[in-house]
Amino acid sequence: MTLGAVFEVIGKFWLQWALGILGGVIVALWRKVTQNHKAQVSKDRAMESALVALMRDRIYQSSKYYLEQGKISSGEMEVLDGLFKSYVDMGGNGVAKAIMDRVRKLEIIVEPIH
Repeated sequence: MTLGAVFEVIGKFWLQWALGILGGVIVALWRKVTQNHKAQVSKDRAMESALVALMRDRIYQSSKYYLEQGKISSGEMEVLDGLFKSYVDMGGNGVAKAIMDRVRKLEIIVEPIH
């Protein structure tokens, strides 16, 4: 095949070749994007799970302390309630609810405003 014949073939089919190459590049980029997205979703789920576990532990440890004291201040109760609400909003289960129900029955000490 002569050089002129090669250029003639290229001239006839350059658009199909260009579109084929472009399509291949788009598919490769799409695969990379979806792989990165799947990895990020997996990381996000692991972080959320860890955060829920930390909140559960904090609720448990704080509640245990206040139950041993037999009382809780209004400010401490507000903080603990806020943490518990966030825990529930993130999908926390009833483990912390049982202990929070016990804490809510404690004597609440009203803190003086400074």
